[in-house]
Amino acid sequence: MEREYADTYEKVLHRLEYLKRKFPGQVVLHLLGRTADGRMIPELSLGDPDRPVHILIHAAVHGREYANSAVLLELAGDHLYRAQKETRKNALREVCFHIIPMVNPDGVSISQYGPGAIRDPSLRKGLYDCWKRDRGNFHPPIKEQLYFRRWKANARGVDINRNFSAGWKEYAGTLFPSFAGYKGPFPESERETRALLDSARRWKPCCCISLHSSGNLIYWDYRSEGRLYDTDKMLARYIGRVTGYKTCSSADEGAVRAGCSDYFMETLKIPSVTIETGIGECPLPPAEYPLLSQNLSRLLPSLSRLYRRQSKREETFHFRL
Repeated sequence: MEREYADTYEKVLHRLEYLKRKFPGQVVLHLLGRTADGRMIPELSLGDPDRPVHILIHAAVHGREYANSAVLLELAGDHLYRAQKETRKNALREVCFHIIPMVNPDGVSISQYGPGAIRDPSLRKGLYDCWKRDRGNFHPPIKEQLYFRRWKANARGVDINRNFSAGWKEYAGTLFPSFAGYKGPFPESERETRALLDSARRWKPCCCISLHSSGNLIYWDYRSEGRLYDTDKMLARYIGRVTGYKTCSSADEGAVRAGCSDYFMETLKIPSVTIETGIGECPLPPAEYPLLSQNLSRLLPSLSRLYRRQSKREETFHFRL
């Protein structure tokens, strides 16, 4: 039977409600906030939130990268099904995963359906203003449909992954709202940014995993040092072995900053990696979803085993892997 992947805002909400009904007492749904256009930013917790070990995984910070929303919910569902076996019950008892499948639902809807998906007239006008301002930067000038298909930002034209305070001043980007690259008027100006940070600050996870596309790469090394640097390096290598993806130093690659992983590492001191899934230009085609799911299929159970094992040996949960 072919799987139906939840790659739209509406399908994500439906899948979350299904998992809540299917696994009563084992999952918790929490509303982190709403977007400028009124869409919900939900969080799914797998396991006991009162346990000391928490892992945060999120997807679709960039609108056009909604393939990762579909894949992440498949991973969450598979993890819950596996945990029903008595021998694996500890996977839910000892480690709690916090899944944010779609951080930027407005951006996803814009990439999928164009500006007509945005209900607020002033926001919708702002989107057309972005296109009129940006189209001349493409050679030849980009058509409206293709421009919005490539949309990464939220409904206010702010690139969420450039809206965090770590590196925000140094990052130039674009000067005005755009489909990508505009860092916003000030750090954490956007509801989506604050929703993600509210989760991280609340749970104080032992690690954060950010799903982006594309490249089949794992970025780490967000200008940390000492034990945090060593832990992040070994976490990236561990996930690399699990997924088969190559690891790359963000610092060595000269990656742009002001992203969530920069903030998690520099400010919250949480080991963080960014997994860039898939190959080619985004949005990734649905035909690629099964391969992405296969590549990441061991991610949750492997992280669960790792941190369950380490928690028995260490007092802190920023582990040496």
